[in-house]
This record gives sequence, C-alpha cells and structure tokens, in this order.
Amino acid sequence: MFLIDNPSIAMRRRKVEVREHFDGEITIKFNGRYFGFKEISEQKPAKVAKVKKPDVEPRKRKSKYIPPSDHPWRRHQPSLHYNCYLERV
Repeated sequence: MFLIDNPSIAMRRRKVEVREHFDGEITIKFNGRYFGFKEISEQKPAKVAKVKKPDVEPRKRKSKYIPPSDHPWRRHQPSLHYNCYLERV
C-alpha cells in the first residue's frame, strides 16, 4: 500500500497510475504529474465494537394537553364574539 505525500483534492476517488520499472523503481502518476510517496505495510486498526448500553425504559409520549373545564379557552360564548363578526363584514 502506498501513501502519497502531498495529494491533490482533484485526486479524490480518481484512478492513478502506479508504474513499476524494470529496475524495481515505483512511480505514481496522475494527470501527467509524478507524486512522491512512501510505502506503508501497517493496516488501520480494526474498529472496536461499540458497547451496548443497558436497556432503558422507553420514554412515554406526552398526551395532548386538554385544558380544565374552567379554563378561559373553554368559556366560549358565541354572543361575546357576535359583535366581532359584524365588524369584519
């Protein structure tokens, strides 16, 4: 595996040419430019499995708010709002 020293952002997800010459020299070429590189033999460490948290009781959903019977929203009297209707018309 090879690690390019100064990779270009244009190289992302693109193919590069890796050439091995008869004398054993390896070169990496992209868009007519040669890049310096170093060979790496180490693999990335394997991901550690996530530890599951103990099961927690699911939260209860809040019920819809229903105001008490003496709440001002419940004291609707059409006669109070009749004048407002006439003013709009």
